[in-house]
Amino acid sequence: MCWQRWRTKMLRGLVTMRTLTTLALLFCLSLGLVLIQGMFEMKDRSGELNTSGTVVQLSDKHEEMNLIRQIVRRYPNISETEKTLFLSLKRADYEERRKTIVHYCRSSKQKIGEKIFNNTLVYDRVDKVSYCMIAKAASSTWSTQFINLGNPGDRIRHQYRNALQLLAPMLFPPPADPVAVWNDTTSIVVVRHPLGRLASVYQQKFVELASNAGWGRLNRRIIQMYGKGRTSEDDVPTPEEAILYVISNIESGLRVDQHWRPQHNSCPFCLMQFSIYAKVEEMEEDTLFFILESGLENRLSLSTRVNPSKYSEGEFWSQVSNQTIARLVQAYRLDFLMFGYSPVKYFREIRVPVHQQSLSLN
Repeated sequence: MCWQRWRTKMLRGLVTMRTLTTLALLFCLSLGLVLIQGMFEMKDRSGELNTSGTVVQLSDKHEEMNLIRQIVRRYPNISETEKTLFLSLKRADYEERRKTIVHYCRSSKQKIGEKIFNNTLVYDRVDKVSYCMIAKAASSTWSTQFINLGNPGDRIRHQYRNALQLLAPMLFPPPADPVAVWNDTTSIVVVRHPLGRLASVYQQKFVELASNAGWGRLNRRIIQMYGKGRTSEDDVPTPEEAILYVISNIESGLRVDQHWRPQHNSCPFCLMQFSIYAKVEEMEEDTLFFILESGLENRLSLSTRVNPSKYSEGEFWSQVSNQTIARLVQAYRLDFLMFGYSPVKYFREIRVPVHQQSLSLN
């Protein structure tokens, strides 16, 4: 009797242990499947997954960009925490850009980014803010911001309504030694995608100012040089002709016009550092950073825009040959590299087919 009871208990114990073991194995298998599924989901969100199973930086960067844009959209209705976070994220962006610029300044075999053009520097000693302007990179907008700080009378504003880039440095002339005092200010420099900048130059200078004495004379000269059968009686050069002239002017190195002078040689990037390395493509967030960092929230407007672009970049570049684009990319090679712009991405976004070898930065 005792033997039968003991045997029954042992059998029940074995059944229980086997059941628990089976359940444990099933749980581990289920957990493993969930983890594997999660890893593939993370890969789908980020585009890549590294060997440790964590999402690559690309996903984090996109999240940061979305957060920055949300804060900008909600300004001025943001909390102090959001303000602090926004400033921190943007400072990190500017530091990355600064490091890239410094790298190319040091590695370039040519002397670049050291010339100071006094008519491009705006220095507000009282408000401790400064600006280096680059033509066709939101210079009208930022000149207006500084003109508003200077608050000239209506007569002066009207007199210089078409020469904002002249008035701003007149109100705030550069110091005798910019390098010595520049770091004492909240300083900003604004760059733009080289190809977008050139499309803007063509529309606003070659086309819209074709009846202007100076630009009209240049138009006729370009047509004579590159028109191939066309007469100088035509008012406006084609995009192909205009870009060929720009390339020739840059390659000659003689009196390169400020409107298409490579940006790395338009401000002293290799001589001075800036608080804000802004981009036209991120105008709102860079403007907000400048306003918050300088403490000028009551005197500057986030919505200030002057001469916004209204033209088709795709239509412009579709009229320029691959061969000419290849020469142009090399002429602006350092601008692409120093400021983080891609000719490949640009043409993909505006849906203009260009041979990949024409866009190489090597």
